[in-house]
Amino acid sequence: MSTLLPYLFLLLILLFPSSHLQQFNGLPLSRWAEFLALAFLLPFLFSAALRQKAAGVFGRLRIPAAGFYALGGAALLLKIGLLVLSAREGFAGCYSSPAAWAAGYAGRAPKGGCERSYEDLFGRSGATRIDSAISFTPDSWNLMFLNSLRYDFPDSTPGGIPRSRIPLNVRWSGTIAPEKAQRLLIHYIGSGTLAVGTLTVALPPSYQQVGEVAVELPAGKQDMTLEYSFDDGSRTGEAADSLGPGPQLQVDVAAGSGEQPLHVAQPGWAETAAVAGGDLLFFLLLLVPLTAFFLEAGKDKWSLLILGGFLVICYFLPLSQRVRGLGMTAGLVGFWLWHCLVRSVRPVAVYSILVAVSLANNLLLLPDPSRVVLRSAQDDPLTYESEAYSVLSTGSLEGGESVYLYQPMFRYIKFGEHALFGDGMTFSCAFQLAFFFGGAFFLGDAVLRKQLSRTRRVLLAAIGSLLFFLGGYYVAIVIRNGLSEYMTWSLLLWALPMIYLEKTKVGCLLGIAALGFSFAVRTDQLPAILWLVLGALYILWRKNKPAFGFGVAMLAIFLLLPLAHNIYFGHRFVLATTSNNLAINLPLPPSTWAAFFRGDASAMAGVKNQMQELFLIPNVSLSTRLILAGMAGLAIFWLAAGIYAVFRRRFLFGLLWIVPILYLAPHVFFAVFIYYPRLIFIGYLAMGAVTGVWLARGWSEPEEHPAPLPAGSG
Repeated sequence: MSTLLPYLFLLLILLFPSSHLQQFNGLPLSRWAEFLALAFLLPFLFSAALRQKAAGVFGRLRIPAAGFYALGGAALLLKIGLLVLSAREGFAGCYSSPAAWAAGYAGRAPKGGCERSYEDLFGRSGATRIDSAISFTPDSWNLMFLNSLRYDFPDSTPGGIPRSRIPLNVRWSGTIAPEKAQRLLIHYIGSGTLAVGTLTVALPPSYQQVGEVAVELPAGKQDMTLEYSFDDGSRTGEAADSLGPGPQLQVDVAAGSGEQPLHVAQPGWAETAAVAGGDLLFFLLLLVPLTAFFLEAGKDKWSLLILGGFLVICYFLPLSQRVRGLGMTAGLVGFWLWHCLVRSVRPVAVYSILVAVSLANNLLLLPDPSRVVLRSAQDDPLTYESEAYSVLSTGSLEGGESVYLYQPMFRYIKFGEHALFGDGMTFSCAFQLAFFFGGAFFLGDAVLRKQLSRTRRVLLAAIGSLLFFLGGYYVAIVIRNGLSEYMTWSLLLWALPMIYLEKTKVGCLLGIAALGFSFAVRTDQLPAILWLVLGALYILWRKNKPAFGFGVAMLAIFLLLPLAHNIYFGHRFVLATTSNNLAINLPLPPSTWAAFFRGDASAMAGVKNQMQELFLIPNVSLSTRLILAGMAGLAIFWLAAGIYAVFRRRFLFGLLWIVPILYLAPHVFFAVFIYYPRLIFIGYLAMGAVTGVWLARGWSEPEEHPAPLPAGSG
């Protein structure tokens, strides 16, 4: 049982779709039980030591492999049976909007009139999604399809539709079966019609105050349909006090002295037993690996308990979200300092802590895992969400653009996040932040394994502290905002140690793949990516010629992926994107630089402003100054390493030292100010990363430590 197969089998069972009544109901993994099960299983896919520990537990308990697979097969068969035979577990809601599409949008309309939802990834309901109850406040509709360029209505345009009040049409259908006559109470803002059995009741328009309709329901099984509309005619530019409440609807039944949500008819005993049995079997299958996970943590489980308790305290402190988030980040920094300077912590404990901090950090702002953040109009995050949603709604990898205008790969990353974790953003944001923290820890730990002197260990502790601070304070915000750069930041942290510290065939190939993927996410980072990949290819050339050829092929594939898309869907030969032609992206074209050297006052002012932003000296808010201070700290370590290398004549380090310059070089021409400082953050992150690599190797013996060849060298 020390092979990968049992854990791949468990992962298959977890991902396989089933009845919504199950806690482990398969893709998307949008429930707490599913997210925790996935987070728990992932380390077993990558850690041979953890699998070996689990094999020992299986052996001591005398659990045969045949018994394990038999239980797993039974759990999978139950999920298949529930998928095929289970009745609808809630109200099938068909959502749409009657609002006219934004000017210039020429995409496709949803098939059948119902918008799609990641919560019903495979379209089994025939509607948008299944709602267990019809109970919505203005902030709890969680409608992903509104994050579409069809509804790109800027609030700055008078007379437009506010993004927070886009008109809605919804039709729910389901079967209810009250055991006795009940009183149905409907509270709403909007209008609609209720049909139960042969009874039809109108919900008169009500927009300035909450309307209420009471309906007497007879006992017995009966079909129910509820049609609801919200369109209060509000437009941008109107006074806020003239607007009524936002869209809301609660369908409850009177219960004693209170009310409770109306639900569909409950399943029979056989289906209920199958649901409970399937969940119980899967949980039992997880118990042995869970035991192995706990045993592998060893004494470090006390670190988990202490930091876990600290995170809980930070979460519930009566302070601002920013202060509590800083407290959580400080806890992670303290854990890193302990690991770096006092005693190494086992990998399973490190993993657990990184996931816990990432999840707690995001729960501060997104406490509801089903929460969909409505992106603001005419902004990159709305565009990326819209392009990802187009993959779901059309079933095409065209991704909303036949020829890429926006960064190519990020829309598919967003689609993958939602396909895995559903419409809600809490779990996907936590996963991405943990990936960044994991990269920072992977880099730091790879350096620590090189038996550093005390001085270098202290320097590494400082660099790592800055990386974790920036991750918790800034990267987390960028991830929640849905911007594209964060993936390249994480990939850089993972790729550098794999290539320049491990320097194995597999490490170099994985590093090339990570950097190639990074290019497909952000094409403007190509100069530095190519430089780093040249170093990886040089190492492969010296170690393994077939692997060198494979690395070249991988690089070519990643470089040509955007071109292949543009030719296939757009029939145009465009290497990557056409976005560089936008004036906002190119504030300093060659003509401006020419005017600058001629002494033109306007050009000189533009260049001065760009350089101030590039070198972290603009006039910004206090919160941004803290970010810039962390970035400046990484720059100081990088500059000191370069000066020391020159002083000690270790010039080979210069080939890696210039990587941050190559990341920053495009911004001599291209924009810096957009979402400042996210466009230049990669350069300063690279400063910390390459300095960490230098601390490990010193680059004192060129023949043993090959570095990148200059571009164009033989």
